[in-house]
Amino acid sequence: GATTILPNPGKVAVSGTYYIKGVSNSNGCSATAPVNVKIGPVPDVIIHDPTSCGMADLTAAGISSGSTTGLTYTYWMDAAASVSLLRPDAIFTDGTYYIKASSDLGWSVVEPLVVIIKPIPVFTVTTPPVVSYPVLTVDITHTVVPVAGLLLSFWNDSLGIKTLPDPALIDKSGVY
Repeated sequence: GATTILPNPGKVAVSGTYYIKGVSNSNGCSATAPVNVKIGPVPDVIIHDPTSCGMADLTAAGISSGSTTGLTYTYWMDAAASVSLLRPDAIFTDGTYYIKASSDLGWSVVEPLVVIIKPIPVFTVTTPPVVSYPVLTVDITHTVVPVAGLLLSFWNDSLGIKTLPDPALIDKSGVY
Protein backbone atom coordinates (compact mmCIF):
# COMPACT_ATOMS: atom_id res chain seq x y z
CA GLY A 1 0.00 0.00 0.00
CA ALA A 2 0.82 3.67 0.02
CA THR A 3 2.90 4.57 3.09
CA THR A 4 5.18 7.41 1.96
CA ILE A 5 3.85 10.60 0.38
CA LEU A 6 5.53 11.51 -2.92
CA PRO A 7 6.68 15.12 -2.41
CA ASN A 8 6.28 16.22 -6.07
CA PRO A 9 4.16 13.78 -8.13
CA GLY A 10 4.35 16.12 -11.14
CA LYS A 11 8.13 15.63 -11.41
CA VAL A 12 8.89 11.93 -10.93
CA ALA A 13 12.51 11.34 -12.04
CA VAL A 14 13.07 7.64 -11.29
CA SER A 15 11.45 4.61 -12.92
CA GLY A 16 9.36 2.48 -10.60
CA THR A 17 5.94 1.68 -9.25
CA TYR A 18 4.16 4.51 -7.48
CA TYR A 19 0.75 4.54 -5.83
CA ILE A 20 -2.18 6.88 -6.00
CA LYS A 21 -4.41 6.91 -2.94
CA GLY A 22 -7.93 8.23 -3.03
CA VAL A 23 -9.79 9.03 0.23
CA SER A 24 -13.54 9.62 0.30
CA ASN A 25 -14.53 12.97 1.84
CA SER A 26 -17.86 11.58 3.00
CA ASN A 27 -16.85 8.42 4.85
CA GLY A 28 -13.03 8.38 5.15
CA CYS A 29 -12.64 5.13 3.19
CA SER A 30 -9.66 4.90 0.82
CA ALA A 31 -8.45 2.97 -2.22
CA THR A 32 -4.95 2.68 -3.61
CA ALA A 33 -3.97 2.03 -7.26
CA PRO A 34 -0.46 1.44 -8.66
CA VAL A 35 1.03 3.38 -11.55
CA ASN A 36 4.17 2.13 -13.32
CA VAL A 37 6.55 4.90 -14.40
CA LYS A 38 9.30 4.36 -16.97
CA ILE A 39 11.95 7.02 -17.31
CA GLY A 40 14.36 6.73 -20.20
CA PRO A 41 15.97 8.68 -22.99
CA VAL A 42 13.99 9.95 -25.96
CA PRO A 43 14.99 7.80 -28.95
CA ASP A 44 17.51 9.24 -31.38
CA VAL A 45 15.81 9.14 -34.78
CA ILE A 46 17.89 9.74 -37.90
CA ILE A 47 16.02 9.88 -41.20
CA HIS A 48 17.60 9.61 -44.65
CA ASP A 49 15.32 11.09 -47.31
CA PRO A 50 15.08 8.70 -50.26
CA THR A 51 15.52 9.57 -53.92
CA SER A 52 14.43 6.60 -56.01
CA CYS A 53 13.62 5.62 -59.56
CA GLY A 54 9.96 4.75 -60.03
CA MET A 55 9.16 3.84 -56.43
CA ALA A 56 10.46 4.26 -52.88
CA ASP A 57 10.28 1.81 -49.97
CA LEU A 58 10.04 3.79 -46.73
CA THR A 59 10.39 0.57 -44.72
CA ALA A 60 13.90 -0.10 -46.09
CA ALA A 61 16.54 -0.28 -43.34
CA GLY A 62 18.60 2.53 -44.89
CA ILE A 63 15.82 5.08 -44.29
CA SER A 64 16.37 5.04 -40.50
CA SER A 65 19.95 3.74 -40.27
CA GLY A 66 21.86 5.31 -37.38
CA SER A 67 18.74 5.64 -35.20
CA THR A 68 18.42 4.16 -31.72
CA THR A 69 18.16 0.37 -32.06
CA GLY A 70 14.99 -1.49 -31.17
CA LEU A 71 12.55 1.18 -32.32
CA THR A 72 9.20 0.33 -33.92
CA TYR A 73 8.31 2.39 -36.98
CA THR A 74 4.92 3.38 -38.36
CA TYR A 75 4.29 5.54 -41.42
CA TRP A 76 1.92 8.48 -41.82
CA MET A 77 0.56 11.03 -44.27
CA ASP A 78 0.53 13.87 -41.71
CA ALA A 79 2.75 15.31 -38.96
CA ALA A 80 0.14 14.52 -36.29
CA ALA A 81 0.45 10.81 -37.20
CA SER A 82 -3.31 10.51 -37.55
CA VAL A 83 -3.65 9.43 -41.22
CA SER A 84 -1.79 6.18 -41.81
CA LEU A 85 0.17 5.49 -44.97
CA LEU A 86 -1.36 2.31 -46.42
CA ARG A 87 1.67 1.09 -48.42
CA PRO A 88 4.89 2.61 -47.02
CA ASP A 89 6.80 -0.06 -48.96
CA ALA A 90 5.47 1.23 -52.31
CA ILE A 91 5.52 5.03 -52.67
CA PHE A 92 5.09 6.25 -56.24
CA THR A 93 4.55 9.99 -55.62
CA ASP A 94 6.95 12.73 -54.50
CA GLY A 95 6.04 14.35 -51.23
CA THR A 96 6.58 14.71 -47.52
CA TYR A 97 5.55 11.69 -45.50
CA TYR A 98 6.08 11.05 -41.79
CA ILE A 99 7.74 8.27 -39.86
CA LYS A 100 6.89 7.67 -36.20
CA ALA A 101 9.56 5.91 -34.16
CA SER A 102 8.43 4.40 -30.86
CA SER A 103 10.52 2.86 -28.09
CA ASP A 104 9.55 0.11 -25.67
CA LEU A 105 9.52 2.76 -22.91
CA GLY A 106 6.62 4.50 -24.61
CA TRP A 107 8.51 7.39 -26.14
CA SER A 108 7.68 8.31 -29.71
CA VAL A 109 9.07 10.81 -32.17
CA VAL A 110 7.50 11.83 -35.49
CA GLU A 111 9.91 12.99 -38.20
CA PRO A 112 9.26 14.23 -41.76
CA LEU A 113 10.53 12.18 -44.68
CA VAL A 114 10.92 13.98 -48.02
CA VAL A 115 10.56 11.52 -50.90
CA ILE A 116 11.72 12.23 -54.43
CA ILE A 117 10.65 9.81 -57.16
CA LYS A 118 12.47 10.04 -60.48
CA PRO A 119 10.70 8.75 -63.58
CA ILE A 120 11.84 5.46 -65.09
CA PRO A 121 13.00 5.96 -68.69
CA VAL A 122 10.65 4.77 -71.39
CA PHE A 123 11.99 3.54 -74.71
CA THR A 124 10.90 1.21 -77.49
CA VAL A 125 12.78 -1.88 -78.64
CA THR A 126 11.94 -3.55 -81.95
CA THR A 127 12.66 -7.18 -82.77
CA PRO A 128 15.53 -7.48 -85.24
CA PRO A 129 14.89 -9.34 -88.48
CA VAL A 130 15.76 -13.04 -88.66
CA VAL A 131 19.13 -13.62 -90.30
CA SER A 132 20.28 -16.56 -92.36
CA TYR A 133 23.42 -17.58 -94.19
CA PRO A 134 25.57 -15.81 -95.32
CA VAL A 135 24.73 -13.24 -92.61
CA LEU A 136 25.63 -14.87 -89.28
CA THR A 137 25.23 -12.01 -86.80
CA VAL A 138 22.61 -9.49 -85.66
CA ASP A 139 23.31 -5.89 -84.63
CA ILE A 140 20.93 -5.08 -81.74
CA THR A 141 22.24 -1.53 -81.33
CA HIS A 142 19.75 -0.47 -84.05
CA THR A 143 16.70 -2.06 -82.38
CA VAL A 144 16.10 0.86 -79.99
CA VAL A 145 14.22 3.98 -81.04
CA PRO A 146 16.54 6.88 -80.03
CA VAL A 147 15.46 8.98 -77.02
CA ALA A 148 17.20 12.28 -76.21
CA GLY A 149 19.25 12.11 -73.02
CA LEU A 150 19.05 8.31 -72.74
CA LEU A 151 22.30 6.38 -72.42
CA LEU A 152 21.98 2.76 -73.54
CA SER A 153 23.94 -0.30 -72.46
CA PHE A 154 23.51 -3.90 -73.56
CA TRP A 155 23.47 -6.98 -71.34
CA ASN A 156 23.11 -10.77 -71.43
CA ASP A 157 20.58 -10.76 -68.56
CA SER A 158 17.67 -8.66 -67.32
CA LEU A 159 19.48 -7.72 -64.07
CA GLY A 160 22.32 -6.02 -65.97
CA ILE A 161 24.99 -8.24 -64.42
CA LYS A 162 26.38 -10.23 -67.37
CA THR A 163 27.95 -7.90 -69.90
CA LEU A 164 27.34 -8.34 -73.62
CA PRO A 165 30.78 -7.99 -75.24
CA ASP A 166 29.65 -6.72 -78.65
CA PRO A 167 25.94 -5.93 -79.18
CA ALA A 168 26.65 -5.31 -82.88
CA LEU A 169 27.77 -8.92 -83.41
CA ILE A 170 25.20 -11.25 -81.81
CA ASP A 171 25.76 -14.76 -83.14
CA LYS A 172 23.28 -16.78 -81.03
CA SER A 173 19.50 -16.72 -80.82
CA GLY A 174 18.13 -15.51 -77.48
CA VAL A 175 16.92 -12.64 -75.38
CA TYR A 176 19.44 -9.89 -74.70
